[in-house]
Amino acid sequence: MKKLHVIIAVAVVLVAASVSVGILGCDSTGAGPAGGTDPVDLEIDLTGHWIMTLPDPGSGDGEIRVLFYLIHTDDPDSNLNGLMLTGHVSGASVTFTISTVDGDVEVSGTIQPNGTITGTVDFGGGSPAGMQMTRFHPTSGSLELNGLIDLALTDRGLAGKSSDYIVFYLGFEFHTSLIDGFVTFETVGELTVGTYEVVDEYCCLECGTDDESVAAWAYGYGWDLAAVYGELDVSTYDPDAEVTGTFWLEFEDGDHLSGWFELEQPVESGGTVFIESGELDGVVVSDEEGTGLPWSTGTELVYGSFSIVYLDEDIAIGVEFMPQVEIGVGTYSVPDEMDVFVIYVDYSGGLHHGEYEDPESGTVTISAYDPTLGIEGTFEVEFNGGTLTGEFDVVFEICEFEFYW
Repeated sequence: MKKLHVIIAVAVVLVAASVSVGILGCDSTGAGPAGGTDPVDLEIDLTGHWIMTLPDPGSGDGEIRVLFYLIHTDDPDSNLNGLMLTGHVSGASVTFTISTVDGDVEVSGTIQPNGTITGTVDFGGGSPAGMQMTRFHPTSGSLELNGLIDLALTDRGLAGKSSDYIVFYLGFEFHTSLIDGFVTFETVGELTVGTYEVVDEYCCLECGTDDESVAAWAYGYGWDLAAVYGELDVSTYDPDAEVTGTFWLEFEDGDHLSGWFELEQPVESGGTVFIESGELDGVVVSDEEGTGLPWSTGTELVYGSFSIVYLDEDIAIGVEFMPQVEIGVGTYSVPDEMDVFVIYVDYSGGLHHGEYEDPESGTVTISAYDPTLGIEGTFEVEFNGGTLTGEFDVVFEICEFEFYW
């Protein structure tokens, strides 16, 4: 079965390319000025972490919470700054602009007597959406990085941990005259007879328990594609006898795949898969059938990942650790027992950004761990571009988070 990466999700919401950082936080409460104060007379320093709650511009429903770190200065021209963010505070009025490769995002609001900021956010479509900003007071912890990314010891490390969960999966091999590969479907809902919408990558696995959605991948030697939409229709589901159905998948850049499957015992060689049409990794296929193929279906326990984040007005760094085994105090080999993914933006001396994934080797040593409280340890990981080492001692206080690039 294809290895599941529960990584820091990449989404284009507030920013694109490499512009800002958003984090979904557990706690959006924070102390503000006492109630009853006239907003226009407030004297408040906005420096610190803020969570903005706003409608999800990507899906059209639901909401997102984006974490910012703001610096409030006495600069008369631009006295509010953040990562790729500039603005102004005057009395109770707050305005700032987030620069993106798709255009500017304009935010305007008013400081309320309780210290929150309410107003609107405009993505440039002419229909501003309502938003609210609330102070976030993290406990924070220590984080230090060296090598590919250098971060001096800081007491502003944030951390979060996702819960373990069960994935239901269905996968099968396919053969054509030009390309061979595998198709895998995964969901947090139980697989049975029915029609399932294919959603973008891990959303159905990390964004709830939607038992009518699946995530899907097609992959082979040297290529790996995550479906962005499509459909799985299961007409027969009896893993001890027969599993049948149809599918169509759309991937980025115009790649696609559709066909039907008849999967019988034994699982090592009982699969028949017919590819009606497809284009994968530049190879076009159609009307080809493969028989005697391996297949599998069942459940898998996915261990919750933990991530450590640093955020200020110039830099955003996220290091995600994805256990492949149950963890506790001890040392774990990379990537067999612990996968690692790194993403960062540095705007302190011109724009620098990047991602490091698929580590070649390394170790993660956990010296103290409580899945409900926090984690302490060190790591040394070798990526294709070099080595990243680090030390951390952090509290779990953000539930789920995303970088918005």
